[in-house]
Amino acid sequence: MLPGGLVTAFKRSEFNLLSKVFCPYLDTHNLEWFALKGFHVLKLQQKSSGHIFYLANTHTQSDTFVKLFFGKELDRMRHLQARQVYNHFKNVLETVLIVGDLNCEEEPDECMLFLRPAGTGPLKKRTFFSTGEDLDHCACLRDRPAPRAEGIRVYNEPWSDHAAVRFLITLP
Repeated sequence: MLPGGLVTAFKRSEFNLLSKVFCPYLDTHNLEWFALKGFHVLKLQQKSSGHIFYLANTHTQSDTFVKLFFGKELDRMRHLQARQVYNHFKNVLETVLIVGDLNCEEEPDECMLFLRPAGTGPLKKRTFFSTGEDLDHCACLRDRPAPRAEGIRVYNEPWSDHAAVRFLITLP
């Protein structure tokens, strides 16, 4: 009944699109039952190096006005959704980047690692305008060679209720 709101863009001058798929989340809670939530996966090849990687854009379980009553359940849903992303890629050897509104300030599961520049602690990018929370991330799967975040830029233009975030990533 409600669209998921995912848009994934890439530069055709720099990458070849090898495949794409949308995977709906199997576990949701509360108002999310009526939304098309999941992750959109692009398999891309960098033209200059030939390097192949996966880009998974997602919007995970959000908090709602009922978090007071269902807080632990919403956190459990994000954990289950992170596990579904992980399981989707369990047989993939290439780098996997998970990007988007992960609706949490810390990794939702031990299978994910939020990328941040070396030498920095937990970031406070304040990407959700109404609360100042840091909800939008670039992550990787913890059991794979990790890409490096060389830099992060937050755009404070009100393109949506979230600030757009640009990550400069070096693939392993």
